[in-house]
Amino acid sequence: MSDIQLKEPTGAHGFFATIEQAPEIARRQAELNRAKRPAYIPEAIKQESKQRELYIFQVGPKKLEGNGASYGAMIIPPCLKLGTETPKDYKGKAGEYSAPLTVPGIPYELVNREGNTLDPQFHGDGDMADPGWDFACQVIGGYTDAKGNWDGKFLHPSNSMERFGAGISRVWPPRLEDVELARRKWYKHCAGLCEEANQAHAVGQFSKVATEDHYVAAQVLGKTVSECSWLQFSAAAAPKPEKEMKACPFCAEEILYAARKCRFCGEFLEK
Repeated sequence: MSDIQLKEPTGAHGFFATIEQAPEIARRQAELNRAKRPAYIPEAIKQESKQRELYIFQVGPKKLEGNGASYGAMIIPPCLKLGTETPKDYKGKAGEYSAPLTVPGIPYELVNREGNTLDPQFHGDGDMADPGWDFACQVIGGYTDAKGNWDGKFLHPSNSMERFGAGISRVWPPRLEDVELARRKWYKHCAGLCEEANQAHAVGQFSKVATEDHYVAAQVLGKTVSECSWLQFSAAAAPKPEKEMKACPFCAEEILYAARKCRFCGEFLEK
């Protein structure tokens, strides 16, 4: 990386890269790491991690991006509409819950250190009784159980993706109570959006807060124009013919049944 000119800081903190340089540095570091040997992980740990896997799902219609920190972006697929044609190996249930984002029971990442080996760094430094659960909570920004107990160290409930319908299950398919809990949280968020829109509309400020999410929330809760008069401003308020949809076999996003190419992942459906 000697040909990349790094900026020298005023303090004694080495050198800094600019935002523009970061992608190229990351790419070159990845190339260097490929030449290194991954650390040995005992088979017993791999099996234990597999047995303790957790599953993050959602009941909402939008794809969510979880916070995997140094593990990278973690995508939670959307919950497909009821009646959507799905691949045979689809692991979700249209109209009920999405396909899962699987989280290892013992999460770890390979860290670049001196020498020719990538060393493992376990989540929680190996001191947690249930690191997989802690990591899953971190991914969605924290979790509130059925008793109202919050699980999200250093995280605030208002930022959790559970308000969008994200949930965590220890088994797959998820338990009915896990799905219902996720749906209750989502409906509560939708009710809050509708109330926010009602209040803004009452004082002539609706245009300043209106988003697509407000209209989606009203639709989810079955609100009418008489209940939410601001719905009159949405084309979605008028009845529209339902288009036949299906799930992309590559990314599980909802696309038109007649589509030949997925507009999300770019894969061609007919070779």
